[in-house]
Amino acid sequence: MADVQVIRTRRQLADFRERHGLRPDWHEPDERGISARFHGPTGGGPGTLDNAHLDPNPYEMGIYLMAEDEEDPPGRRRAAFVNLAVLLALASGEEEVG
Repeated sequence: MADVQVIRTRRQLADFRERHGLRPDWHEPDERGISARFHGPTGGGPGTLDNAHLDPNPYEMGIYLMAEDEEDPPGRRRAAFVNLAVLLALASGEEEVG
């Protein structure tokens, strides 16, 4: 089972970007083995994710940042989760949320 980092601060988001060698503008993350997947509740119930064991809270809307890693077994991914409200707060200038 992969660990999920829950990002709540601007520094944590920047650390993720730096750790994976992403550009400062976050463009072309696929060139560094990073994909993003929106996740959120559907029809009043929990959201669904292919890797359900990654879901820290199935009722939160947010973005999973999935990182392929050469050290991981085939098909295994590590992830970070950013709640959508937290991401928007960080984008609008907050340093830390929640």
